[in-house]
Amino acid sequence: MRSMGIPIAWSDFKLYLQYKAHRKVETLEACHRVFRAIKQYFIDKELTETNVYLFFDYLKNKGDKNSTINNYLKYLHHIGKILKIQWLLDIRYLPVEQQIFDTLTPDEIRAILTCHPKRYKAYEYMNERWDTIIETLLATGVRRQELCNLTWDDVKGGRLIIRHTKNKIDRYAVISQNLLRRIQKLDRDRGLCFC
Repeated sequence: MRSMGIPIAWSDFKLYLQYKAHRKVETLEACHRVFRAIKQYFIDKELTETNVYLFFDYLKNKGDKNSTINNYLKYLHHIGKILKIQWLLDIRYLPVEQQIFDTLTPDEIRAILTCHPKRYKAYEYMNERWDTIIETLLATGVRRQELCNLTWDDVKGGRLIIRHTKNKIDRYAVISQNLLRRIQKLDRDRGLCFC
């Protein structure tokens, strides 16, 4: 009789992900959630090709898209490598529709940058500060909190070091020399660039 479930403990799978699949420690919590969901589904089922496809049907019925199902398949492929199950490695990823992102047109960007209320001479610095904030958000795509966390040490040449990100991995955003000059004109009395 064939055994039920996935015969791998999280502790072993975690070591595999870190040292064989080279996953970063910061991503292991998300990996654990996916692994737990797979283990839970197969708790009373054999790991067979048919049951893997039934698992895909289960995910689709939950409303998951092919891209999400492919993420589960990626972990099933890792399980196939550990258990040396070739048929599991041979299961192909599902087709994914190309995502089309609705981005702002140059005219819409210009409209945002010029839609200020009446300007007053006394508020010239504040107007410049808000212009720089808006331009930085538009040019880099950083989240509001990421922008608020930028320190002067994070402004390096023609790029910003974005720390305290959603996935806790630092990244870089390239900025124009013009925007760099505008940022550098801001008040440096505080440790943060924009807050």
